[in-house]
Amino acid sequence: MLASTVSILATDLYTPSLPRLTEVFGRSAETVQLTMTCNLAGFAFGQLLFGPLSDRFGRRPSMLLGLTLFCLFSVLCAQAWSIESLIAFRVFQGIAAACEAVIGFAVIKELYGEAEGVKVVAIYSMVIAAAPALGPVLGGQMLVQFGWESNFWLLGGLALLALAACWRFLIETGRPDRTALRPTRLLAEAHATLRVPAFWLYTVGPAASLGGLFAYVTEGPFVFIRQMGIPAEEFGYYHGTIVGIFFATNLLVNRLSERVSGNTLLRCGSVLALAGGGLAVVLVASATASPWSLVMALGLFVSSLALIYAVAPLKALRSTTAATGMAASWRGCLEMCGAIAGSAGVMALHDGTLWPLAILLAVSALVVVAGDVGARRTSRSAELSVSSTS
Repeated sequence: MLASTVSILATDLYTPSLPRLTEVFGRSAETVQLTMTCNLAGFAFGQLLFGPLSDRFGRRPSMLLGLTLFCLFSVLCAQAWSIESLIAFRVFQGIAAACEAVIGFAVIKELYGEAEGVKVVAIYSMVIAAAPALGPVLGGQMLVQFGWESNFWLLGGLALLALAACWRFLIETGRPDRTALRPTRLLAEAHATLRVPAFWLYTVGPAASLGGLFAYVTEGPFVFIRQMGIPAEEFGYYHGTIVGIFFATNLLVNRLSERVSGNTLLRCGSVLALAGGGLAVVLVASATASPWSLVMALGLFVSSLALIYAVAPLKALRSTTAATGMAASWRGCLEMCGAIAGSAGVMALHDGTLWPLAILLAVSALVVVAGDVGARRTSRSAELSVSSTS
């Protein structure tokens, strides 16, 4: 969980610095936003690396390798001499951070059943929710007091702590497979994962949710700080409120997981996503958006993410017979492709208004609903097929 917290802080800690970096490097907002989008790209495709590595060498060695590299590239980010070098180092930082996303869910899947897994993921999400709540508050203060570089020095130090904790406490839950990195095996496992419709449908919802979330993470600082006039050091309080809603929703999921089915949680998540995206569009269209009304719309949207993410990832992993590491890597990669699409989309539409963010939230919500409906129909068809066969 500490490793996951550090990984999430890599995104949230320095978001208040994004507007400042346009002045530091003398580049446009769209160019500076590439430090976010390219980091997400590294995080997405890094999962395709760490999944097979964890199948071949084990979960523990792969996690230790990833955290070591994360620490190294955090230090290099702090030493960046141009926006191009910062973008490059952020890519490699994202690749290294991918270790926790793959290995974390693989370990949960290997240790717990479905019902217990939902509860563990909810607890896991509550713990790591503290990072995005605290990150922008801390990052804004560090920006003002010590400069943008201090954010990356802090990430490097936290990565060292996570490395020490994993060295001491992380147990090995997988059995190293000597054939895991053979090209024929990689292709076979990828086919076994990607040919399953349920795997795609249980992945598209979280991917769309992350797309909406990272549209906000990328555009939010400009919306609140530049367009709404919120001081950089105060941005974290608005962001913290949004994450607090996410935290509270995960707490509710943890308490309801044994009494409410996963499908019901997914359906509620779809409704909340639509509510959040719809409210954002209404606020912008009616020119009534204020910082706190926008926080309300974003809060509804992120609460849907909490519900969806507690259920869908484990359902996706259990829908395939592929090796857990490979399945987890493809799931994580596809989800982060959704995050990249959200970040890149809002960057492409950036026009100095609130419309790009509202549009991305609404589109993400519609995709969430489509994935939920498709997954339910696929599950129903599978149940009918089993019934007719028996």
